[in-house]
Amino acid sequence: MLLPLTAGCLNAIEGPAELIPRTLVYRPRAVTVEANQLLVDGTPFLVKGVLYNPVPPGVDPGQAGGWNVVDHPEVYREDFRLMKEMGVNTIRIVNTTGNIPAMMAFLDEASRFGLNVILGHQGPMGSDPGDDRVRERFLDEVRTIVDAYRLHPALLLWVLGEEMNGQPMRSVDTWYTLLDEAARLTKRLDGNHPIATANQGVTDLLRFRQLSPSVDIFGLNTDLVDPTGWRQWVYPGYYTTVSDRPILVTSFGVDALDAERGAVDEATQARLLRENWDEIALQAQGGFNQSIGGVVNEWSDSWWRRGSPNAQDLLPDWVPREGSSVLPDGTLSSEWFGIVAHDPVTGKRVPREAYRALKQAWTDPSAGSPPALASVRTEKIGNAIKVTADVVTYGGIPVNVTLKYRLKADAWRELPMTLENGTYVATLGPFDGIAILFYSVIAVDAAGRTMESAGHAAREVPSTPPLGSAAAALGTAALLGLLARARQGVRRQ
Repeated sequence: MLLPLTAGCLNAIEGPAELIPRTLVYRPRAVTVEANQLLVDGTPFLVKGVLYNPVPPGVDPGQAGGWNVVDHPEVYREDFRLMKEMGVNTIRIVNTTGNIPAMMAFLDEASRFGLNVILGHQGPMGSDPGDDRVRERFLDEVRTIVDAYRLHPALLLWVLGEEMNGQPMRSVDTWYTLLDEAARLTKRLDGNHPIATANQGVTDLLRFRQLSPSVDIFGLNTDLVDPTGWRQWVYPGYYTTVSDRPILVTSFGVDALDAERGAVDEATQARLLRENWDEIALQAQGGFNQSIGGVVNEWSDSWWRRGSPNAQDLLPDWVPREGSSVLPDGTLSSEWFGIVAHDPVTGKRVPREAYRALKQAWTDPSAGSPPALASVRTEKIGNAIKVTADVVTYGGIPVNVTLKYRLKADAWRELPMTLENGTYVATLGPFDGIAILFYSVIAVDAAGRTMESAGHAAREVPSTPPLGSAAAALGTAALLGLLARARQGVRRQ
């Protein structure tokens, strides 16, 4: 049998591979806003994001018990693989869960894939932000979220409020003063990440500027479809009112349904999403110099938004702002906004033309993140040890994968891993006795970006001699001795 002995984790203490288990230490990055630019550890960062709430077909998240993706690693791991290959660098979660262990595991996996995460709170929906009890409850919830996740290196920024300016209330001013109070609270708790809000449309800009001075970024949710609107009135209108803070498009999208014909129209969705993105990126590259990117609405189709979640509705939901729609049917259908679709038979993701169009825009061999080692594991094959690694690269570019290993106290060696059915494989052995293996996996992509897994260890017990033999006992004793020394080494860090 093989016994995995490793707890190699994100940002673990550096040291020899035999120092196992490793201690997990989160080190937040410095994310700042300077001169209307978003900087990550001092480097300009353009958000290429997707709104992420991948509720599967047949599920209504509004039902008792709800549904949250952080509780389903089998879903988000497959999605992260597709995002990495597409060139996505940011995921936006509208409402952050209070399930801290599950959320931390989600953030760990996002970091492994080189993905940043925008977290936040949708705001006191359905309540009056002028009510003292509502304000106090909202601030308490923000405090809990920020304190829980502020140190994680996957965190990019906070978004507080989801189209709250469009909610019924006695005065929208009460929301903007509450937003500013929440921003000040967040900054007291977390000095490493900026704060944004997600407004409904480019409205209430004067109130935002005057009543929420502590908010670093203006977020815009819009159903704008005609891409010429960005340069004609969105960015110019924003700049003339709020010139001291950048703008992030926190949600923009185009559906894939031609409701007039009752048929999918992937080509139009792909063309318009790409044209809209090109306009957003153009502003970041020298237009009004306040654009810091955008978040596509949304990653996958939402079958639950209208009627039964067991089938997609072919009827439209709303008509965009007059004069802004260039869609053939002139309408938008909320169940069809995904850039990936659900296969109703297998449940797998099916990338649409929009996925491929944005991938072309978002992948650049000179930029991006290093390879992701999605899974590194061992298994016993007879009297040998088989090491396998799933590797995903930014934009899907080629990669070389190497196994770095040593047996017991031998010298370190390296062995190229070969690709078999989409997984990288290396086999060591056969062994005559108990084998204690220390190893890591190194992946280097065609652009020279490198990722090495944390240190791992495994023990292979051969079919003969029996487990109760003296050899097996000696091997087990040696293994326990190594682990004891490793733990002592970790405590001395």
